[in-house]
Amino acid sequence: MSQDPLEQTVRVALLRDLYGALLTPGQRRVLELAFDGDLSLAEAAELLGVSRQAVHDQIRRAIGQLEGYERALGLLEAERERRVRLRAALDSLEALRAQFEALPLPEGERRGLLARWAESAEAVRRLARPGPAPGVER
Repeated sequence: MSQDPLEQTVRVALLRDLYGALLTPGQRRVLELAFDGDLSLAEAAELLGVSRQAVHDQIRRAIGQLEGYERALGLLEAERERRVRLRAALDSLEALRAQFEALPLPEGERRGLLARWAESAEAVRRLARPGPAPGVER
């Protein structure tokens, strides 16, 4: 998988959020040092008391584990697909709002329709926000 370094860093961060608890403490530590601490391989190796090559191998193995979990469970891809569907729902709601505004209705009735539209749009926006779904704790 060939990604630019920033995309790879973001992907690893997302995978760690989803599957990091499944890694060994050593794997979590080396990823923390490399990604959160922004340490070089040499700096991480010195802190861990191992060789630079050992740190590199641990990082590759840990990322491989995370990618394996994603291949097996697909949570990151499911989240991406959920966001695409929510974006489409918001786009549909926007089109519906424009139709409501164009209807020849009494002002009070139009306001009522638009108020219900606004409630629906806000509910979809809440679902689209990053983080766990409403009512779900991590």
